[in-house]
Amino acid sequence: MLLWQSVRGLGSAHLKLATLEMRLTGESLVTMIAAGVMASVLLVSAWLVLVAVAVLGLVNYGFSASVAMLIAMAINLLVAWLLYGIARRRSQLLGFPATLRSLDKIGSSTEAVQS
Repeated sequence: MLLWQSVRGLGSAHLKLATLEMRLTGESLVTMIAAGVMASVLLVSAWLVLVAVAVLGLVNYGFSASVAMLIAMAINLLVAWLLYGIARRRSQLLGFPATLRSLDKIGSSTEAVQS
């Protein structure tokens, strides 16, 4: 009986610990997401300032304001297109292709042995 109570108490302690760690993990995740959103806003504002400075530099260099803004827009679109291409290529790896090929080999070798 004493052993059972000891095991039960140990299990209860582990469950409480897991619950507390789960709460801490959730709070940490929320903090990380909030910090990421705030950092993203700051990065976007810094990028906008950088683009504005570049446009002003082009205007001071002799370009009209509209042409300088069009150049800035074209560069932004080019960078966005390049980043989209990178993301699209990398997205093909999200389906675990090497693992699936490995499992297909195991499955086909098992079928060959069973035949």
